[in-house]
Amino acid sequence: MEYRRAITRRRSVIGLLAMMAVMAVLAVGCGKKSSSSTGTTEPGLANGTNITVANPGEPKPGGTLKFGLNAETDGWSPIKNQWAGSAYIVAGAIFDHLTEYDSNGVAQPYLAESLTSNSDFTEWTVKMRPNVTFHNGEKCDAAALKKNFEAQQTSILTGPVFANLSTIDIVDALTVKLNMNQPWSTFPDQMTTQPGAVAAPAMIDAPDGGVRQPIGTGPFSFVDWTPDSKLDVKKYDSYWRVGYPLLDGVQFQVLPDLSSRSAALLSGAVDVIEQGDPQQIKSLTEDAQNGQLQLYTDAGLQQNETFTALNVSKAPFDDPLARQILAYGSDRDLLSNSVYQGLFKPALGPFGEAEPFYVPTDMPTYDKVKAQQLSDEYKQKYGHPLRFSLLVTPQPEVMQIAQAGQQTYKDIGVEMTIQPEDQAKLIADVILGNYQATGFILFGTNTLDVNYVFLHAKTVKPNGQLSLNFTRNDDPVLSKALDDARKTNNRDEQIAQYKIVQDQLAKDLNFIFLVHNLEAIAYSNSTHGLTDQTLPDGQPMQISVVPTLYGAWKS
Repeated sequence: MEYRRAITRRRSVIGLLAMMAVMAVLAVGCGKKSSSSTGTTEPGLANGTNITVANPGEPKPGGTLKFGLNAETDGWSPIKNQWAGSAYIVAGAIFDHLTEYDSNGVAQPYLAESLTSNSDFTEWTVKMRPNVTFHNGEKCDAAALKKNFEAQQTSILTGPVFANLSTIDIVDALTVKLNMNQPWSTFPDQMTTQPGAVAAPAMIDAPDGGVRQPIGTGPFSFVDWTPDSKLDVKKYDSYWRVGYPLLDGVQFQVLPDLSSRSAALLSGAVDVIEQGDPQQIKSLTEDAQNGQLQLYTDAGLQQNETFTALNVSKAPFDDPLARQILAYGSDRDLLSNSVYQGLFKPALGPFGEAEPFYVPTDMPTYDKVKAQQLSDEYKQKYGHPLRFSLLVTPQPEVMQIAQAGQQTYKDIGVEMTIQPEDQAKLIADVILGNYQATGFILFGTNTLDVNYVFLHAKTVKPNGQLSLNFTRNDDPVLSKALDDARKTNNRDEQIAQYKIVQDQLAKDLNFIFLVHNLEAIAYSNSTHGLTDQTLPDGQPMQISVVPTLYGAWKS
């Protein structure tokens, strides 16, 4: 359920298939997420657990970092492939994004030297840094950037992100001007996500789009990839950030088994792992508290949300009554405390209370009596109880969640059938509308705009056609608020518009929010530099559970 690193780390990728990756169907991974959590020894983190060794010493160059990933990716093109959480970690070593988030959650120039707009945000001028080269020696200039934007526009994956981009003009050797058909004040936020990763022209022109041999401007260049096993990168000696990277290379290893991944870290087989399983996070936290390793989490900031997605374009959830039954009948506290061991907090919307765009809404909370009354009303209306099928992937941890919900709904007279499908088929069924309900993980972004294509009415398509608004919720009030938020860069005015969006989600109930997902990065005591990254101008970057590795080092 990733599209970004989301800030969406944090960055939400906004594509067709990436959308599903980002939402990783009740799986443990997620989008590119950033967290600004504050810890015991390292600066820059504001909530979250942050257990680190004290005084690791001065950074030193050399060595190879071994990183344990939770999932494989189908390829490495920012234009053609589905990037979920794990993919962003790898891609962040090979590519640079045009923008990155500062410690206040504001998108700032990164690979780009500057991004400036006209007064109504219908034109954006992007100036590239001088003397930046791709790993194959090509210049990263205006021509290369234009080629990237043109390829993104025509991509089935990322094209919807650029639906309001009309024309691209080269101003000079390092500068392009983007002309929009409507205001887009949040364009820099989108450039922290997959569409903002810049690929070499030679990669774009490759017969397969370079999906197996990525070429970027990042701190490390691609060496070799054995799918479902490992991917190796090496230090790019001509990296534009002088003095970086510090490591000689990174080896990414795919370790999908939750316990085996943690065991690999504790045994020293890998140096860093990502983890999103509550039991494993709890155990790793205890190990960190005992001094065996280091760890930080995204608790309290920009977390992804697990929710049930309802197809409101077909029975039974075309009837608001059916959606209300699930909203009042979902025991989030029970789910949080039992399945998620209290680590994943109950969610009533796309933001947690500590996030800047959070506002309280009238989202229904668990009320068994109310749910039973509505269930009885539904049965009287239709002559049978509410019945529906829930699409899920067949992993044991996913089935456990589904079975918990099944029993809760049974207690109020609702009949839910669990329908396991492999992820590829599930994705296809959901975006084509061949489902009634399914589980997803999404959001985890600084602003709702990064999820624009999943929420806006203009991306709704009839069942049988590909629809990025996969619940097919056609809400003109919500859509207008999303568009109005793009007309301003004033935070208070955007908050007001996103309040409207959140209020409408609480009325529409196309998403039944369940929990805020907790994610963690655990790493050895000899690994450093994961939580103190800076932007090129020296100001702190937002810390993320999709760590940037340019400044990582080993003692």
